Amino acid sequence: DRTMAVNLRGPFLMTKHLLPLMEGRDDPAIINIGSIEGLGANALHASYAASKAGLHGLTRALAVDLGPKGIRCNAVAPGWIDSDLNRGYIDKHPNRDQAITELASLHPVGRIGD
Repeated sequence: DRTMAVNLRGPFLMTKHLLPLMEGRDDPAIINIGSIEGLGANALHASYAASKAGLHGLTRALAVDLGPKGIRCNAVAPGWIDSDLNRGYIDKHPNRDQAITELASLHPVGRIGD
């Protein structure tokens, strides 16, 4: 529930409440922070992947609905970043180097971000 609340419901409610303030402004834009997990999925990340897939869907729907009003809506989808959280995930795999190689292959640049 917390993952869905933070990653999907939060951006939905933020948009809902700020939209009246954005209408009529110069070059208004909504930029959501998605994830490559919203475009695919990794093992044991069902709730996170679902929340980010939902956010990407929300972003696309908002772009269609708000575009005619001059409000842009886009999402960025960062990939795997070398962080404490992600190192914990990688370190759980029996073959750490293989895990890094597999994760890097999901990215167009072929590596994990610094």
